[in-house]
Amino acid sequence: MRNIVAVAVVSFGVLLWVGTRADPGDRGERRAVAVGAKAGALPAGAGTDRNLIVAELFTSQGCSSCPPADEFLVELGKRDDVLPLAFHVDYWNYIGWSDPFSSSAWSDRQNDYRRARGFRTYTPQLVVNGRYDAVGSRPGAVDQALARARKEAKPVPLKLSAQRKGARVVVDVATGADNADVLVVVFESGLRTTVSRGENRGRKLNNHFIVRKLERAFSTAKTNKGRVSIDLAPEWKGTLGVAAIVADPKTKAIRGARAVAL
Repeated sequence: MRNIVAVAVVSFGVLLWVGTRADPGDRGERRAVAVGAKAGALPAGAGTDRNLIVAELFTSQGCSSCPPADEFLVELGKRDDVLPLAFHVDYWNYIGWSDPFSSSAWSDRQNDYRRARGFRTYTPQLVVNGRYDAVGSRPGAVDQALARARKEAKPVPLKLSAQRKGARVVVDVATGADNADVLVVVFESGLRTTVSRGENRGRKLNNHFIVRKLERAFSTAKTNKGRVSIDLAPEWKGTLGVAAIVADPKTKAIRGARAVAL
């Protein structure tokens, strides 16, 4: 680990991040394996024409408060109007365990919400439709945020198809939404990791809906449809899914989403 300065404050069972992130170069010893898990493998709303509510969980295998939130995310995936996504942040990696699913890009996405919406930055944080946040391990607070999102939801025309071609997936998206960014997400479910260090040392953690890739497909200011080709890494051996998200480029508020199996 090289010249890392990090300060964290634990409050009410969650981590509030107030310093710089750990050096992602120190990956540590870790191994994730596909376990062929069926429960929570794909969201119940995948493959339907429903306008899904997006529930983004910012989590980490290095956070002892996060496993209950990871488990509740699986329960959210059983609801046919919710698209659950797990963004594993990298700022917990300094504490002894380097999360194999973590990325500085997901920490940056969490910070984008802080700047756009005024949210605190902590784990486990669950952001609903880019508008509301709640502690991801508190079902009551999460359900309140989901209820607000359902009340405000307006149908957004959105079509999504994904086709695997060898070691890549070709995704086509079309929408009638105005002034929006269209994002394409590849996520993976059914993975288990044996954690050997850090706050969750000795635990076997099951993870689902892990975001592997997120790319901006197009802006509706220029076009209403687009195609994205994404390489699939050979180590992605769990159950894969693809999602399309329509979001406001400034406020980050999400206006609609679809998901399909891959």
